[in-house]
Amino acid sequence: MFLTRQKCLLVCVCLLSLAACASSSVQKNEPISRPKPYLSQNIEETLLLQATQSFIRDYNNWNDTAYMDSINGGDPLQEKASSAYSELVRQYAVAGTTHKDVAFSSKSSHDLENEHVILIEINGLLAIVKTKHYGFNDHGSDYEYHYKRTKWGWRLVDLVYVAENYRGSIL
Repeated sequence: MFLTRQKCLLVCVCLLSLAACASSSVQKNEPISRPKPYLSQNIEETLLLQATQSFIRDYNNWNDTAYMDSINGGDPLQEKASSAYSELVRQYAVAGTTHKDVAFSSKSSHDLENEHVILIEINGLLAIVKTKHYGFNDHGSDYEYHYKRTKWGWRLVDLVYVAENYRGSIL
């Protein structure tokens, strides 16, 4: 088969178009883009943002201390960790809140470097602060911090882990 110069150019253009389409449809292994810092719109959002970030910082400090105690042979029954977590909950939650079982690890579930506020929703005296925590391999975990406005400010009512088919209280 004999190709004219025009047919040859047409075949080349078609092949280049196909190659461009194929390469654009292939997903690249690019890192997940993390959200920009949340910009609060009013004083209540600012207070909720500060309360959430303060809890995350203190939770991370508690986790790191509990983990170091456990690997250094101290606190075999986690009594110190449980007591410290009770104090953390007392400091941030509404009065009378009791916490779930204590769990800590080498990598905290909440830390300011990897957990970012995504959205703040206020409905009267109740509010939800939604965050995303990026852990191992940039896997994102979603959390909701549920707050109630009291005379002492915004206090945690619950902390909820949110997955596709699961919601669980973890406070």
